[in-house]
Amino acid sequence: VLKKMSQKDEKTGLVIQQSKPEKMRKFDNTFPFDVNNPQIKQDIVRMMIQYLEQEGFLASMLTLQDEANIKLKQNRVHLEQMKRLKNAIIEGDWETTESIITRGSLKNNRNLHYAIYKQQYLEMIDNQEFQKAFIHLNKKLKPLESVAVEGEFKDLSYLLTCKSMNDGGAMFSSWQGPMVAREKLVEQISSLWNCDSHNDEETEVKDIPQGRLISLLQQAVGYQILESSHHPTVKPEVQTLLCDYECSVIPNSCRWTLNGHTSNVKCVCFTDAQGRFVCTGSSDNTVRLWETETGKQISILGSHNSRIWDLSSNNSGTILASASADSTIKLWSLSDTSIPSEDISIHKNDVYSVCFHPSGKHIASGGYDGTVKLTDIRTKQVIKTFFSGQEHSIPHVVFNPHGNLIISGCKDGTVRFWDVLSGVCVKSISGNMGEITSVQTSPDGTILLSSSKDSANRLWDLRTSKLLRRLKSHQNISKHFIRSTFCLDAKVVAGGSEDGNIYLWETETGKVIGTLQGHNETVFDVRWNSRLSLLASSSQDSTAKIWWFDPEFSV
Repeated sequence: VLKKMSQKDEKTGLVIQQSKPEKMRKFDNTFPFDVNNPQIKQDIVRMMIQYLEQEGFLASMLTLQDEANIKLKQNRVHLEQMKRLKNAIIEGDWETTESIITRGSLKNNRNLHYAIYKQQYLEMIDNQEFQKAFIHLNKKLKPLESVAVEGEFKDLSYLLTCKSMNDGGAMFSSWQGPMVAREKLVEQISSLWNCDSHNDEETEVKDIPQGRLISLLQQAVGYQILESSHHPTVKPEVQTLLCDYECSVIPNSCRWTLNGHTSNVKCVCFTDAQGRFVCTGSSDNTVRLWETETGKQISILGSHNSRIWDLSSNNSGTILASASADSTIKLWSLSDTSIPSEDISIHKNDVYSVCFHPSGKHIASGGYDGTVKLTDIRTKQVIKTFFSGQEHSIPHVVFNPHGNLIISGCKDGTVRFWDVLSGVCVKSISGNMGEITSVQTSPDGTILLSSSKDSANRLWDLRTSKLLRRLKSHQNISKHFIRSTFCLDAKVVAGGSEDGNIYLWETETGKVIGTLQGHNETVFDVRWNSRLSLLASSSQDSTAKIWWFDPEFSV
């Protein structure tokens, strides 16, 4: 139930109506054209030239135009050259053929040379010109022996001892005469060296419609809006083309309750950007995998020997890492859940947090022993250990978006920034905060969100390290690790609370714009999926929930 929703939301575009889908849409990443098609490439360059001219970048436009004209001229010369070559081969004009392949772009094409010289050699054998064939074999084919199929040069040499081509063995038994062989060679050249093109002959150059590049980009964004799960009632304002369109919609009701754990659920995460699956970790020591679309449990991946504090998956959603109170990190295969987990034992006590590097090759972890560690998941070896000199536990660690910094939240109320290469703490933030329970950066890396045990979430400007605003109203004062997350491209913050609610704050004002009720006890963790506009939560009540925007729900 949505307890409270600010009237400002509709003005800012945060609450948007949708057509309710029976099933969540699945994105089709196939493309309707070949990106390597020469005509498509030429069209793209021409549209870029048009746009640069319209925007007044005349110097850049002229430079690109000159480069494109040179390349187009080279392509036309190459196509004309290949056309002459094919005609010469069909006519058996080997003198012209030789002059073509020893000049220009074909001069260093050893495979082409070998195929043509082999054809000439076979015709000499067929005409029983053995002395001429012997000279040709040693002068032309022998230097190209390295590009021949293994054993082929030996078979070609053997033909000199045969009375006819049919006596040369299985390789030459299909010989049907020079003309058939020449036609096959031309087909081979056409397929292997791409000399067939609709540009063989001059074609009419079509005019580019005015503003064509912008028109295509608008169509692309329009398609993304159409394919999104939630359809706006007002025309959305797209602020950037550097990422896919995301519908600004705030969850207002529970879509699924994930029942199955026998103890409190400490953590939850979506396995990838597509949001196809949700993983949960519990004090019942198990990691469970759920289908987002149906809320059904797919698998119990396995178990630790103690409670599970945190979960993280790589960007592709193929590997899941779990951090546990049994002092281990386990790596689980999500592409094949039958594969046993791999253990990483690098901490002395509870491992409170784990996070994948954006590259997916390393993980950062922090725990009760007060250290932050960077580990190679392939070798399972620690690359660097980061230690502040004080033995305060590390409840949470994350990477910044660029992956060059590890950000750690510490029990002493300090947020530290560790340089991955040097291992040095390059910055720290503290300001009369309680024990830090979670940290996260905005997608652009300019704002830090921290949660702490003084019942406050804080937003920090990472360029100046200054506090922007406090987010209050929730409860976070006891021994639990209660975490928060950015939603809607950092326009909104969602966070758990000891009163069993999920609070939603507007980052620009710091005001509470919504409260999601449904859990019966403390909400520990919340995670956002931008592709589906879904929020996942985990709780002391032994359940996890998936929250969505229900258009039929009346505020």
